[in-house]
Amino acid sequence: MELAAFTESQKQSFVYTPKFNRSTIESYDNGSSSLPFVKLFGGLESDESVMSRWALYNKLHADFHSSVDAILDSIDREVVSNISNTIGDLLANPPTVTSRNYFKTLILLGSDAETQIEVPDDTEECFNVLVDIEPKDAPNLRLLLKRVIFKVLEAMDVKLQSDPHVFPETFDEDLVRSLRLYDMFFFELFQPTYKRKLNLIVNLKETETFYMNVLQEFIDLMKATLKIDGIQVCYVLNLTTNVEKFENNLDQSIIRALSYDLKTIDLSSTKSYKYSNLIFQSFLDCVDRKLNLSPKFVKFVLEKMDNNTNQNLQLLLKILDYSLMAYFFNNPYSTFIDVANINLLDEKYLDRLTKCQTFLNFVESMVNSKASSEEIISLLNNENNTLEQFFVDFLVAENPINDKLHQIVDILENKLNIYDYNLINLYYHMLNNRLVDYLSEWEACAEYREEFDFENVQIVFQELFTLDNNNGLLSQALFPFFRTNLEDNLLNSERILPRSKVIKNMISVDHEIRELDRQLNELIDPLISQVFTLYREARSFINVYDFFVAFKESLPKAEIHNLLKTALDSDEIVTKVKDKSLKIIEEMEEEEYMDKLALVWFIKGLTECQYIGILKTQRYQSYEIVEKIIWRGI
Repeated sequence: MELAAFTESQKQSFVYTPKFNRSTIESYDNGSSSLPFVKLFGGLESDESVMSRWALYNKLHADFHSSVDAILDSIDREVVSNISNTIGDLLANPPTVTSRNYFKTLILLGSDAETQIEVPDDTEECFNVLVDIEPKDAPNLRLLLKRVIFKVLEAMDVKLQSDPHVFPETFDEDLVRSLRLYDMFFFELFQPTYKRKLNLIVNLKETETFYMNVLQEFIDLMKATLKIDGIQVCYVLNLTTNVEKFENNLDQSIIRALSYDLKTIDLSSTKSYKYSNLIFQSFLDCVDRKLNLSPKFVKFVLEKMDNNTNQNLQLLLKILDYSLMAYFFNNPYSTFIDVANINLLDEKYLDRLTKCQTFLNFVESMVNSKASSEEIISLLNNENNTLEQFFVDFLVAENPINDKLHQIVDILENKLNIYDYNLINLYYHMLNNRLVDYLSEWEACAEYREEFDFENVQIVFQELFTLDNNNGLLSQALFPFFRTNLEDNLLNSERILPRSKVIKNMISVDHEIRELDRQLNELIDPLISQVFTLYREARSFINVYDFFVAFKESLPKAEIHNLLKTALDSDEIVTKVKDKSLKIIEEMEEEEYMDKLALVWFIKGLTECQYIGILKTQRYQSYEIVEKIIWRGI
């Protein structure tokens, strides 16, 4: 056997690249359109309407993110300023007889690798040098120390190049070479060399992922700098968990050295209600007089943010972004957010208007108020464009909830000095007409009870312009369940495979796709789906032979046999073994041929089930029995 063939035979896994990528398939589905939005109304939506939805989505998305970017920039500036001021305060404290034996430490709770740190400006007496250290820089003590000294020297070179007058004296060459030894002698030589003191800020990024023994040895080694005049070391510890959990991995001597002069900044708290309120308010302002938010959707946002306290802002943006995109992607009426598109309103849209629940409620109120039957019938049948004009009138109707929200926020912040409220929760209670219940948490709000009295009103057709989480679609898209999705895809392969219409279009253009493939796909599902359908109905322990018999009986054998025989007789299939295959299918009885084919297909499908992790066979060497791995609904 050749070396290449032997190597290939030893592989444990193989990569199969589909003949057609997804963009190619979608080009057959969407025609010549380059837009990611598809035509709704069963493909009957006009190109102009699809383009309008796409343009409106991009405009709202851009408007929202322009305000979000400004908010995030203000957050970053405030965080950086807070950290810089805190470090400055730590370094400004003159060392006492007691404190000079301990390090200065700043703990950043809820910090991540992207948290920026700015050090105070240099003074005529002291250089402030920031050294960023990542876990990969610290495989052992020697390399960690070398990395710290190298970065200090690098920072000093930058300072020298930016301002040559900082160092008026010429350095002694022997002294410079001594600095490059990368050992603790460097810190003793720093002040004699650079004629200033050194404030060294060591920023340990992702501190919890360091090798703790290496980190402790480094801190222990750096205790020697505490006895050197003109050297101050400040450690910045970036923690994602609580301090107590981190301290459990440290020796008491290290904890004492770090905790004497210690300050803590909780970045997760600085990103709580204040900034989530700003982002949510900017989203409401962006969609004001265009879109509404349903109570179910707002409740979904609240629940998810409660479960993810460290990354709330990112999660909130993710939910709002996806909900906006999903709305424009799925809702044909989204084009009428811009009233200028009312010329696109035709029978397709009008037919569904009469099925809206708010419209039916309005008609019921007309009946109860004893409106004339002619008026009601005219509205239902769109006589003289009555329904069309009615729809236009409510397009420009304003929902008072956002204006009321601004009024309430103004009272809370400017009159009552209340800032620790959750705007999303407040908005949720407004939608449910329970605003007073939420604000009762603050006694001062009782004074403005009348101003807080609010009843949410329903506007006709508002469900057409509302962000919702109907049927859990948003939950599933943002927080998918892998096993549930896999099971659903196996039971219904049309969820992930190209539709029959798409395959026909591809056949007419590309001759590499054979008619045989299309017809075979219509007769049976993919083999793994065929096997999985039977697998779901079986007990936890499955006899392989019984499983095979059930699989074989589930196949439309006569249709498959005729299809293959016809294809081999035609010129559609061109292979080296065509003649041999045709001879086999002609000489064998139909039942014998299909038994052999079914066995090959069954083994292939069973193997795929084992690969995706729903079968266990290693316990039974004879392979007469396979065991199910129980999932939901199986």
